[in-house]
Amino acid sequence: MLPSIRVYLVRHGQTAWNLDKRAQGHTDIPLDEVGLAQAEAVGRAFSAASVGLVLASDLKRAHQTALAIGTSVKADALLREQGFGEWEGEDYREVRRRFITAGDHPDVTPPGGESKRDVWNRLAQIHQRLSETLFDTAVVSHGGTSSMLCARLLGGTVEMAASFKFSNAGVTEFERMADGRFRLIRYDDTSHLVMAGEKSAHGVLS
Repeated sequence: MLPSIRVYLVRHGQTAWNLDKRAQGHTDIPLDEVGLAQAEAVGRAFSAASVGLVLASDLKRAHQTALAIGTSVKADALLREQGFGEWEGEDYREVRRRFITAGDHPDVTPPGGESKRDVWNRLAQIHQRLSETLFDTAVVSHGGTSSMLCARLLGGTVEMAASFKFSNAGVTEFERMADGRFRLIRYDDTSHLVMAGEKSAHGVLS
């Protein structure tokens, strides 16, 4: 029997490219001033939590957010956002239009980038780690990455991931039960941002 633990999925704070609705992908954009304030708010929200492990994308925007939760952050490139290749830096609405025009299925791949299925497959190792960890764990990554992990933890499919959208600095909480299944406790909670007066760039893949 596995011990009951909590897993928290956290999307990074805001960046200038989020605000401009630009597709970031693997482009290493840091948090902007609002994003840094959001990260601080996330840190305060976790101050009473018993998080024993913090995993984070190795990209600055996620790593900066993760450091607000704990100083011992395990950076992992497997947690990066979907790579948009030649489309990175472009208006995300145009990028989204191209996906739809190409059929919007999980195997659509931007030139020099990754498909959604590529991301789904590389997250298998993270899913396995969360299935075995003995510690309450925070996973700080990106909008698209979080949607894939959410679908994975709920036993869903790569197609199901499109049902989930995450706000900057939003927190989603799961309980891993004794039988190994994950139960969703709260979804995209941004209540900790109210006092900071911050607004998030909801739904823009980053």
